[in-house]
Amino acid sequence: MKKRLFFLLIPLIAIMAAGVVTADNGQGESNRVYVKSNSKTLKTLLGKKHDFGSFFSAEKGIKVKALEALGLVETYPVKNFEILGKFKSEAADKFDSQSDVVIPWGVGMVGGGSGGNGITVAVLDTGVDINHPDLVNNIDFEHCVAFGYRSC
Repeated sequence: MKKRLFFLLIPLIAIMAAGVVTADNGQGESNRVYVKSNSKTLKTLLGKKHDFGSFFSAEKGIKVKALEALGLVETYPVKNFEILGKFKSEAADKFDSQSDVVIPWGVGMVGGGSGGNGITVAVLDTGVDINHPDLVNNIDFEHCVAFGYRSC
């Protein structure tokens, strides 16, 4: 029954669509519409682009216009939004981008400066001193992970 209705509906849509004309309303609407329907047949027929459950988006072509004219589908226009220009932040212009941070300890000892071409970085992890005053009372030995060792 559904297939028979589908194939009878196509010629009817083509005939009705021949006289359907739409005009641009100048309000930023695109040639895309949201169609309110769960019908898989309609989604296939109209060339569904995106599915939103009870709605899907499609091009507002002849088929959509004909189904609208017949009152068989409910559609809503997809709005176009344009970026008009570059964003300029007045708040960001009030701040200096220079950092007040001094050069970290040890940078001078490396002999290469604090950045630029030819700089090689190395991290030497010598472990954790569990007897350090800041850690003595703060290490949870029951949950300590020390790879390659029996305990911390």
